[in-house]
Amino acid sequence: MGQDALTPYLRALVLRYFGREPRAVALIGGGFYGRVYMAALRGAPGRVVIKVYCARGLHRKEQAQLALLSRYAALRMPEVYRAHDADAEIPCEALLMECLDGVNAGACGDLDARCRRRIADEIVENLLAWHQVENGAGFGEIGGALFDLDWRAHYRPTAAANLQKAETLCARGQIGADTLAILHDAYRRYDEIF
Repeated sequence: MGQDALTPYLRALVLRYFGREPRAVALIGGGFYGRVYMAALRGAPGRVVIKVYCARGLHRKEQAQLALLSRYAALRMPEVYRAHDADAEIPCEALLMECLDGVNAGACGDLDARCRRRIADEIVENLLAWHQVENGAGFGEIGGALFDLDWRAHYRPTAAANLQKAETLCARGQIGADTLAILHDAYRRYDEIF
């Protein structure tokens, strides 16, 4: 669905979960996983970010990830106000989240070296904070039931699935045989690489 097709559903989401019509709704970003909108409300919370997902179930997965990662993040993470499961009235899956003040660094254009360095340092600090967290159960999906004690054992099936996808893409002519050969070599050397 394009922005125009989604607008009535976005307005319905705000009405359902905040009890009032938004003053305005605008597209503010998006990509492979979905589209991100800003809804302006009269009264608190004032602004709400609505992320609409292209693939089923991703909204619940991201909700769980945000809940877990926000406990360990060096940077403030948005509060998820509501997760919406598609239904007959609003047939899209979405998260309605807190709008955090800040600047979209990707939309700033050319930044001076000092500013780029500061942004990079903050991102790295946040990643380090997340990667210092240990789960005694091992490695697995957030909210999952199965865990592996070794991350390499956990990731190997994903690497195999990615190789199989690459083989399909190559057969369709969407990637070259040279790229597929590199992927085969990397998979063959999995234990050596990791």
